Amino acid sequence: MVDLINMVDLTDLSILYNIAFCRSITIKFKNDHPKYALKYKSAYSKNKIEVPIPLTIDPCQHGSMKWKSIFYTSGMIIYEIHGCQRKQGLPLLLIVGWEIPRFGRNKYSVHVGYQTDAGLMESLYAEGKPDSDRGLKILLKNGCTESVSRCFDHFIIEISMSNGSDAKLDINFLPVAVSQWMTPTQFTLLLSGIIYLLYYFNLLILNSNFENNLIT
Repeated sequence: MVDLINMVDLTDLSILYNIAFCRSITIKFKNDHPKYALKYKSAYSKNKIEVPIPLTIDPCQHGSMKWKSIFYTSGMIIYEIHGCQRKQGLPLLLIVGWEIPRFGRNKYSVHVGYQTDAGLMESLYAEGKPDSDRGLKILLKNGCTESVSRCFDHFIIEISMSNGSDAKLDINFLPVAVSQWMTPTQFTLLLSGIIYLLYYFNLLILNSNFENNLIT
């Protein structure tokens, strides 16, 4: 009986300890794009990793990872968007940063770009190694707390994050709705071309009808 009471007490203490002191984050990548894969490049965190990082998240596959720490957890991970066009031989990168504080709201940052891009990427790679404490501070300087959807030429990224000590960061990697084979810019140009051709053929028909009326 005493052993049972002690076991219950220990279980309760463990639950209370996790709620009061532990901070964790589970990051789930949902890659619903039919063409592009996410390939692991590097990561940075001072916290314990409980679920290993998936090295490759293939098209139409999912991948999760989890970090845990006492009082505070933060970190960043970098994936290459494999299959996208390279720039000066460099891959397009997906960079994710997070912070689960002791107090206050959880926040994250998700950025897409090439290593040589101006702005944030330039700052991250200023010392050649973005996956560091310095890089994490830069990445989280303007971190988000709300859900965000960002549209690029070849894909869409939807991000949402929960609050609380056991955070969930969901990142959905999607094809552009217009077509998996066509970017919005290409679709606009195609549509403009079709409208022009219709206008041109309409003029030809009107001109032909006018000439027939003159003959008769």
